[in-house]
Amino acid sequence: MFKKIMPFVAVAAICAASCGKPYSNTINPVPVPTVKYDLVSVFASNAVTAKTVTIDATAGGTFVGNGGARYIFPPNGFRTASGALVTGNVTIRAAEFLSKADMIFSGVLPISYGQPLISGGETYIRATQGSNEVYMASGKQYTVKLPQKKTPPAGMQLFLAGGSYRTTDLTNTVNWAPDSTGSHGFVIIDGDSLSMSSDSLHFANADKFMSFPNYQNFTITINAGTVPISDTMLVYTSYDDYNGVWPNIDRIAPGVYSEDHVPNIPVHFVVIAIINGGLYSGTLGATPASGSNYTISLSVTTPDNFKALLKGL
Repeated sequence: MFKKIMPFVAVAAICAASCGKPYSNTINPVPVPTVKYDLVSVFASNAVTAKTVTIDATAGGTFVGNGGARYIFPPNGFRTASGALVTGNVTIRAAEFLSKADMIFSGVLPISYGQPLISGGETYIRATQGSNEVYMASGKQYTVKLPQKKTPPAGMQLFLAGGSYRTTDLTNTVNWAPDSTGSHGFVIIDGDSLSMSSDSLHFANADKFMSFPNYQNFTITINAGTVPISDTMLVYTSYDDYNGVWPNIDRIAPGVYSEDHVPNIPVHFVVIAIINGGLYSGTLGATPASGSNYTISLSVTTPDNFKALLKGL
C-alpha cells in the first residue's frame, strides 16, 4: 500500500477549512508560555548546515563535512554542462543528514514512493565553478564515507533524487529512487562506516527498504491539557532500532491521527506543535498494534530541548 506524503501547507489548509472549534480537554493542564515561536524558524535554526570548500579539479581532493562524513573526489572528476573537462578550482557545497534529528529538521526524510526506508545516511552535494554548476565527469564517481553509530543492516543500496537543498521545509521534499541497476554507484559496509559512491551529484542516500513490514492500523491522540490544539502540529514515528523516521499526517480530527504505515516494531511517536505561539512537544514509546489508540501528552519546550529529545531517540 502506498501512502501519499502531503505537504505541510496543504495539511494546514485542510485543518483550517474543516476543524471548526479548537480541540481541548481538561487533563494535565499546562500554562501557555509567553515566548512566541513559529515552526519555520524553529526548524530552520536547527537544520543541517552545509559546508563549503574549494578543491583543485585536476588533482581532486578530500574533506570532512560538518556532520563527520568524509568526501573523496577523484582527479579530473568534473565536467561542464557541455561535457568539457573542468580545470582549476571547484567550489563544493556539501551537507549530510545522518541522524533522525537531521532528517526531521532539514525536511529530508527517508521515504521512497510512499514507502519507509532504513537510512545509513543522506547527503547533498553541489559543485560550481564561478557561477556555473559542474557535474561528475564520464566514468568518474565521488565517494562519501558515512559514520555509523552501530553496524548497519545488510542490503544497503544507493538511492538518488533531484531537487535543491533547502532548510525551511517542514515535510519530506525528496522522493528517493533506488539505483536498482547499480549503474550510478554502490554502497558497501566499510568498517565503522558506510562507503557510498556515485556518479551523480545533488542528493544521494545509502538506504534499504524494510523487509516484509507488518503494518498496523491505529490512531494517535494528542493531549495538550486545557490548551487548545492548533493546526500547526507535526507528528512523526521514530524507529527505535533503525535510523528512520515516518511522518504521521493522516489527520482525521483535531488532535487525532490515523496511521496504517508503521510496522509492529519498537518506536517512539514524537509531536511538535505551536499553540498560541508557544512551543510544545511530546513523545511516547510503543510497539504499535492494530486497533490501539496512543495518547501523547504535550508540554512546554524549547527548540534546544526538542532537538535533544530527538537526538536521544
